[in-house]
Amino acid sequence: PTNTPTNTPTNTPTNTPTPTIVPVRIAAGLSHSLAYRNGSWIGWGANTYGQTTYPVSASPLVAIAAAQNHSLGLAADGTVIGWGDDDYGQISIPAIYNQNIVEIKAGGLFGISLDKFGIIRGWGDDEYGQISIPTGMCPAQAIAAGANHSLALCRDGTVIGWGDDSYGQVSIPTDLGSVRAIAAGANHSLALLSNGTVRSWGNAASGLATVPAGATAVVAISAGAAHSVALTASGNVVAWGSNSSGQTTIPAGAVGVVAIVAGSNHTLAMTSDGSIIAWGANGAGQSSIP
Repeated sequence: PTNTPTNTPTNTPTNTPTPTIVPVRIAAGLSHSLAYRNGSWIGWGANTYGQTTYPVSASPLVAIAAAQNHSLGLAADGTVIGWGDDDYGQISIPAIYNQNIVEIKAGGLFGISLDKFGIIRGWGDDEYGQISIPTGMCPAQAIAAGANHSLALCRDGTVIGWGDDSYGQVSIPTDLGSVRAIAAGANHSLALLSNGTVRSWGNAASGLATVPAGATAVVAISAGAAHSVALTASGNVVAWGSNSSGQTTIPAGAVGVVAIVAGSNHTLAMTSDGSIIAWGANGAGQSSIP
């Protein structure tokens, strides 16, 4: 693996900036969790690398991301900070990139960012080309990061993928049509289509490729190591794929949900009153909300 950051963005900026940062209030990594609750950012689960210990941020955090053993935070001023494991440079964000950021995603041992002009940049491990942004990249409106692959949702509604394709996770289906959102798991990828349904490709083990019939009127998606989660417009959670740790067994209290995120083998949800619910793997306490 290498930790050489991509030095020059190869995608061309557009003159239409993405207007605002989208707040992200919950995040789940390999065995740690992060959330915003009652006006404070909290973390729990594994902290071997300091991945749940927030650093001091000069500007308030508005979005977070969690991966294998590192975490990223996006501040209100459009800059990114990282904490936790830095063995591959995954929290060493090059200063030249660190401005006007509107979205961040943390992959296995890397991070990617999207700025308001639609430019994507990456840092950390590039063993599979997961931070080598394709030449001629479209102006993007959203990004996703998996274990060793990355996805972009272009402003024209198409999807582009790069990095590890050993399971076909970056071989984008040609018949997706218009896409509203994307998600990347360990070795699979998801797209939320404009009609509110979900498509899955890449690793098909454990039923990953079989999207449940209940996944309609979907408004958000997330992908874990071997499971997928969808949130419907009515605030219900739908999950499928591996249930080895109970990560797809939705608890009875998961109603009125407004946000979801899949960790490696656990799942988090936030309800309309700001409460956090967690289920699935708990070996490091990642599902034991403090």
